[in-house]
Formats: sequence, structure tokens, C-alpha cells
Amino acid sequence: MFYRNSKRLDGFNGLCRDCANTTTKITKRCYKCCIEKNVLDFNKDSSRYDGLYSLCRMCSMRKSSINNSLRKKSLVERRKTVIFPNFIKCLTCNIEKDLNNFSDDVNQLLGKSTKCKQCTAKYYLENKDRINEYNKNYQIKNRESLSSYKKRWLRDNPGKKYQYKSKWSKKRRESDPLWDFNIRIRSAIQRVFKVSGIRKATKSEILLGCSIKNFFEILGPRPSVDYVIDHICPIAQAKTESELIKLNNHKNLRWLTRKENQVKSDKPTLEAVQKCKEILGRDWI
Repeated sequence: MFYRNSKRLDGFNGLCRDCANTTTKITKRCYKCCIEKNVLDFNKDSSRYDGLYSLCRMCSMRKSSINNSLRKKSLVERRKTVIFPNFIKCLTCNIEKDLNNFSDDVNQLLGKSTKCKQCTAKYYLENKDRINEYNKNYQIKNRESLSSYKKRWLRDNPGKKYQYKSKWSKKRRESDPLWDFNIRIRSAIQRVFKVSGIRKATKSEILLGCSIKNFFEILGPRPSVDYVIDHICPIAQAKTESELIKLNNHKNLRWLTRKENQVKSDKPTLEAVQKCKEILGRDWI
């Protein structure tokens, strides 16, 4: 008739099961921070008589964060003595595949996920709606705790977010030419408006006159690191905002080496004069 409680001398809870189930509590004292909080600030735990975990959600998140950091440190030490194989067996399809077919996972001993990328993608496609719905509800339900955790993490790790973002962007730009092309085109257009002192209020694809993907197929990937995006008719020829928008059309953009771009500058070359008349409908000024 009593719930078991190993923390008590007799090994049983102070309330019988009937009283524990009928008693409604509005607040509860956190075992860690010793603060009386609303029952909504506690996670559910069916093994306890009141159905709530002994720690509040904030203390639970701190405890989990500490445990995760300790586990990661132990994994780093263990990896020093592990011989890494060339192939790993996927736990879903039971097929041995190359390491490149597995995503990175710092929580695993080998640093790779237990599922291959193909099985992970297949699972997501089959359960896309359910996963998105769960993530949406979780974000709404834990908005305050997630927000406070994010602020605390940013405060304790200054600059780490931008280092991670820069590292991720660099890695993707090296492996995905279309992504690199997308970043370069948008940056070039944004830089032109910033130098001209005009606020960019139109999307880049509208200014180009075509999609980034179609322009990539027309212009091609970056030939080498020495090449930059060049405006055939220089931006200096734009006297109004409408002319500046016209000069950012995909017909006026091309790849050109840095040295050739510096030599060309804003000089009235034959090609630049012809392009000026074609796009702006007037002679070179």
C-alpha cells in the first residue's frame, strides 16, 4: 500500500498510494536548488509517488550538461587507444560501409553515427510529419527553458558560436560549389549596394533576373581561388538606383582574375562601353 523510497529509514514513502494519488500539489521543492517551484517546472517521472522528478527542469538541464561534458572527455581519452577501422557496420541495414557514409557523432566512441546517411535520410522521409510536429510542440512547451539555456551557453562560450558557424560554412563551401557560388554572388551584390550607400530592398534572384541555380549553370563554378565576380560595365557608371539595379543583372557579371580586375578597374574598355549601351541604354559617361 506504500511506494518504496530508499532515502527513508523504513524504505517506504510517508504517504500511502491512495493518499499520494489523490493529493494535488501546486508547488514542489527542488532537491538540488532547494527552491519551491510550480509543478509545471518539473519533468514527469512515473516511478515517483507524485509523478514528478526530484529536480526542476533547470537543474536537470545543468546536470545533463555536466554529465555530457564528462562523458565526452572520457570518450576523447578512450579514442587515443582505439584503432579506427576503415569500415563500419550500419545497425539498421546491417551493411558494412565506408566511414564517409556515416555522419559525425561526438557521443560515439568512433566519432561516427551508428546509422548510415542513407538509412537516416530514409527514416526522416518516412516520419517527416511526425518528427516536425514533435519538434514544434517541444519548442513551444519548453520555450522559456530553451531560451534561458541558450543565453547561458552564449554567455559561457563567447565567440564559440561564430567559430562553429565559420568552420561549418568553410567546410560546406569547399564541398558544395553551388553553395559557394550562392554566397559569393549574394555577398558581391550586397557589397555593391553598401558601397553606393543605397539600402538593398530587393532579393538577389530578382536583381539577377534568374535563379542562383540557373546562373550557376550559365556562369559555371569558380575556376580557381584567383577569380572573383566582376561587373563588365563598372558600378561607377550607375548614376541612379535604377541603373545600379540594372548593372547587377546576370548578363553583366562574369568570372575574372583579381589582377585583371584591378587593371580593368573603371576604365572604358570596348567591352564595358558596349555593355553599358546594352544594359543602361546610353553612352559611357
